[in-house]
Amino acid sequence: MKWEFKQTARVMLPLLGAALLLCGGGLASRGVLYVLPLGPQWLETLSALLYALMTFVLFAGVFVAYFYAVIRFYRMLGNEGYLMLTLPVTPAQHIGAKLITGCVWVAAAMLFSLLLPGTSFSTVITSSDEQVAAALSEFWPGMPLYLSFGLFLLAMLFLSMMWMYFICALGAQWPQQRFGATVVCYLVTSFLVQIVFVMAVGVFTYIAAYSPLGASLYNSFMANPTGTLTVWMLCASAAVAALTAALFFIVRWMISKRLNLA
Repeated sequence: MKWEFKQTARVMLPLLGAALLLCGGGLASRGVLYVLPLGPQWLETLSALLYALMTFVLFAGVFVAYFYAVIRFYRMLGNEGYLMLTLPVTPAQHIGAKLITGCVWVAAAMLFSLLLPGTSFSTVITSSDEQVAAALSEFWPGMPLYLSFGLFLLAMLFLSMMWMYFICALGAQWPQQRFGATVVCYLVTSFLVQIVFVMAVGVFTYIAAYSPLGASLYNSFMANPTGTLTVWMLCASAAVAALTAALFFIVRWMISKRLNLA
């Protein structure tokens, strides 16, 4: 785990540091404009440009954190596997370390983009006491729903990355054409997932419209929308976590029993 964080930090910390420097430059230029309201026009343009670049770097940080974690796993199934898979570490530990590290960096980049000065959430934090109190009074009643939704998003992050690991492990079953096989596996499985998703939506729509269970769920939602949605989010998070665990064990089996580095 420490090795994974150390290696990924070499890529992520410079990106987050660049965003912080751009934010500092934007704040400095805005500070000058606050002191000198009639300051030069180019200073206002510079401030807007720095904040635009900061936003771009923050979005890039999220994507880089995600795909860098996938690329590191992909490399482990290739030439790097001759070294990595001979270490006194189990395949489950390899998968878990890369999965947790990648998701932590993605979540950190997202949180960084929310809290950095100049973003929408940071403006609420730096508002006056009355504005913060008004925002909290509206936000607090729905806190269980927001927390359950955040848990669902976190579970989906782990599932999406575990799914990419599964694609990489599936493509590694053809070591001589590993990259092409991985691309084909991604396209085929994505198509199959879309079909399953459409079928699931159809079944859910039928249940909601024509079954007594649908009427019961509707009545429950109308009686307590926040509580009902919170329960639904928690159930969805549990289902996503179960699917992630299933993919984890499948990938572990594929690496342990089916991987061929030749």
